Amino acid sequence: LSPSRAAGYERCPRTYVLEQGLGIGTEPGNHMRFGTLIHSVLEIVEKAAADRGDRHATVEEAFAALEDEFPTGSFGGGAYDAAWLERARTVLENLYALWPGSGDPIGAEVALRLDRDGVLWSGRADRIERRGDSVAIVDYKTGLAVGRDEAASSIQLGFYMIAARDDPAIAGHGHVSEAEMWFPRQPLKRSIATRSFDPSEIPSVEDRMSAVAAGIRSESWTPIPGEACERCRVRILCPAMPEGREAFV
Repeated sequence: LSPSRAAGYERCPRTYVLEQGLGIGTEPGNHMRFGTLIHSVLEIVEKAAADRGDRHATVEEAFAALEDEFPTGSFGGGAYDAAWLERARTVLENLYALWPGSGDPIGAEVALRLDRDGVLWSGRADRIERRGDSVAIVDYKTGLAVGRDEAASSIQLGFYMIAARDDPAIAGHGHVSEAEMWFPRQPLKRSIATRSFDPSEIPSVEDRMSAVAAGIRSESWTPIPGEACERCRVRILCPAMPEGREAFV
């Protein structure tokens, strides 16, 4: 399991099984392609910066990597490509002009693993940095900022902290005491939006991870209707939706 899939299961088990189990509605859209593009660029330039001992890369390096990595035609070609390329440049410019991190990098795109009750959990931390005597995990986000309460109890950030604390190579740099999301698409007056995890939520996150694993093992796919249903790509197969009540999984 991964923390992102666990979050998907918590949002709606029915959507989870249709997308992750059966592969229905998983074709990547432009927003997903955009997120993958930004993460790819940052992985390249931030790994290079860490290798040479710099706190972070430069916007010029990021722009150069963007030109190399941009998948011409994947966003629709022509003016559509140009619009998404400009959006990517804006996100990167915001990030490097208003860099919110205060520490030195330990690693970029760091693989994290955790074994809980016979379930192997795995994920990748976008950035890990040392801040004095402590260690912080950073997750880049390319969408709009979530609410502070949502981030404070994020199963994804919680997993990163738990797994990093269990990793001797990371814990050797200091106590893993922070995890946060950065939202460079959303600049404020003199900073970009960030959202922090509340470490006191770790016991709750551990319980939720166990509950997700148990739910998947028992094949519990009960739908959870909510605001996201309007944008759900598999609603025509969901018994909670009028158009999906004749579907069976």
